[in-house]
Amino acid sequence: MAQRPLVSILTPAYKAEPYIGQAIESVLAQTMPDWELIIVEDCSPDNTAQVVERYLDDPRIKLIRNEQNLGECGARNRALDVAQGEWITLLDADDWYEPQRLERLLHIARDTGEQVVIDLWRTYNDETGQSQVRRMSPVYPNPSRLTRYSVYQYVYGHIAGQPLMHHRLIREHHLHYIPGILRGGDYIFQIQVIYRAGCVIVAPEALYVYRVHPNSVIRQLRTDLSRTHTLYHTLLSLPEMQQDARLRKMALIDYRRELGLQRLHEFRQAIKRARLREALHIYREVPSVLGLYLRKLPESIIRRLKPQA
Repeated sequence: MAQRPLVSILTPAYKAEPYIGQAIESVLAQTMPDWELIIVEDCSPDNTAQVVERYLDDPRIKLIRNEQNLGECGARNRALDVAQGEWITLLDADDWYEPQRLERLLHIARDTGEQVVIDLWRTYNDETGQSQVRRMSPVYPNPSRLTRYSVYQYVYGHIAGQPLMHHRLIREHHLHYIPGILRGGDYIFQIQVIYRAGCVIVAPEALYVYRVHPNSVIRQLRTDLSRTHTLYHTLLSLPEMQQDARLRKMALIDYRRELGLQRLHEFRQAIKRARLREALHIYREVPSVLGLYLRKLPESIIRRLKPQA
């Protein structure tokens, strides 16, 4: 009987032909070789599957081909159902890992005894070639050392990342991604896992690289409030939220702030161009945008003054 891998990496793939090769190569380059990569090709109309097939000589790489498109959450569930690893983590088909990522996260998990570990992430812009470490949260600064956050802090701060999660937590509580969520399905799943773990530990290194390109989901959904409403209505309906008033309060705060952040750029532009009727319409739709605008105003003034100093 084959030994179970230490880490299972789940990768849904749709229209990923230009990118999936780099994602796979980044896993092959890991300094910790005890992994399995489960790629779910989600009825992609391009040659995503054919690219993956070039790597199937390595038995650690597995390809599942969906007979119908299940969406990102459905594809992740198919990978999760067959995953054998002691630990679970994710890799989107257009992103990649730094070579030491798995080794470093496992080392942290073993040293601390924590069941969920998240690293920082950096973006790579395909159009400009620019790369930068992103803030993990609109509230908290990136940590300079290993830092624990409770599930309440995680939700309040909307901490972003692709965690390494102990598989036992997921199996014992029968956790799965909620199908049909087009934005934030991973966020909901992670909250459910971290709620069981009690906390998450965040590493100060940026070991996950998020590719920004014209077809990036983050770009497509940036101003789509309907999908944000769906995300938070689903989140707030979870049993965890119904049973824990403090957790629900943190989620409601995050909900209001997220809506404001989505409309902040439009609101700022409307004010700048003296389109007050448009600004008022945005404010009525998303009242939290005004507080965000006023809090960020000093930052924008400082940026304008800096070149003149």
